[in-house]
Amino acid sequence: MKLSASILRTSVVSLSLAMAACHHQAPPPAAPAPAPVVVAPTPAPVVEAPVPAVAPVAAHAELHDNRVEISQDVEFQENSEALHEHSTEILTRVAELVHAHPEIHGLRIEGHTDNLGTPEHNHHLSEGRAEAVEHFLHAHGVTVALEHVGFGATRPLCTEDTAPCRARNRRVDFIVTDGPAAAAPAAAAPAAPAAAPHAAPHAGHHAPAAPATH
Repeated sequence: MKLSASILRTSVVSLSLAMAACHHQAPPPAAPAPAPVVVAPTPAPVVEAPVPAVAPVAAHAELHDNRVEISQDVEFQENSEALHEHSTEILTRVAELVHAHPEIHGLRIEGHTDNLGTPEHNHHLSEGRAEAVEHFLHAHGVTVALEHVGFGATRPLCTEDTAPCRARNRRVDFIVTDGPAAAAPAAAAPAAPAAAPHAAPHAGHHAPAAPATH
């Protein structure tokens, strides 16, 4: 009986020690903290430098030797002899220059086109445009002897097949014909080629295209 009690006490002590040991076990290691999220900085907005405004070229005309040089092109309605309203100011400057130079007694107005379209079309177009400028100057009090001539595309300033080159070739020139340093008479403008007789196109051929827009 004493032995049983002793064994029981031993068991109780062992159980108590075991329970105490369980209570004093180290806690499990804490989970590692998550790595901080690095947010890339928002790039600064790209601010484009403002494009400087291009000041329009002032309209003025100057006398250089036997030529009246103009700062702006004389413009016309598209593929037409009619003056564009933008041309009013520069042609007014030409009229004022002639008034300011009484030594000018004659002025020739030369019309030029680019090489688009047929030679016949370009010849008539350039001549009609030069005549429209002559009428404008007369209407604005220019009384010197005026003449006009159209050269079509026969006197280009450049020959590149580009839009800027064609724009340079579409122009009106003013030549002093009577006065100091007067120019020699203009060579005769090439006559407009006679229109070919109209004939029905043969099978397999196309009719000629209409003149290109200037």
